[in-house]
Amino acid sequence: MDTIIPYNNDIIKSDGAIITPKDDIILISDNHDIFAKKYLENIDNLNKEELILLNAWLKNNNEIIKTYLDFMIYVLGYDKIQTKFTKSIVTTTNIPHIKYYNYYLMDWYIDINKKIIYNEKNNTFEKEIITDPIKFYKDKELQEEIFDIKSKILKKERYLFFK
Repeated sequence: MDTIIPYNNDIIKSDGAIITPKDDIILISDNHDIFAKKYLENIDNLNKEELILLNAWLKNNNEIIKTYLDFMIYVLGYDKIQTKFTKSIVTTTNIPHIKYYNYYLMDWYIDINKKIIYNEKNNTFEKEIITDPIKFYKDKELQEEIFDIKSKILKKERYLFFK
């Protein structure tokens, strides 16, 4: 089964977090954009393919991607957790109800977006088209389960249903 991110109360106390494509949580104390720029400028954080993508992105004047943070989220598959004004997560996962099951239970807003891939032929970044009916079906099942729990259980007791 796909990874479910454990609910982490420390995230609420922080200035937010970044979740890596390997589902590691990095609590941040900077603004997300500042963190992303510092993170991407440290070449030890990127593999060869990611460096090639970053260089293409920096050369590409594309309307879709504006910041280093956008690059991390939409191209590399990192997720952004905001906690200052709202409890929300920006993600490009195609299984949000699986990955963020516990956060949905606790009424977090999950902003689901399309991943962006690099088209070498056209030297452009384009939105990815995903078709995986099995994962879609599993995610839909959990979406219904979350809705059912939230309609019957008080928020203060929903942690009992964490996965």
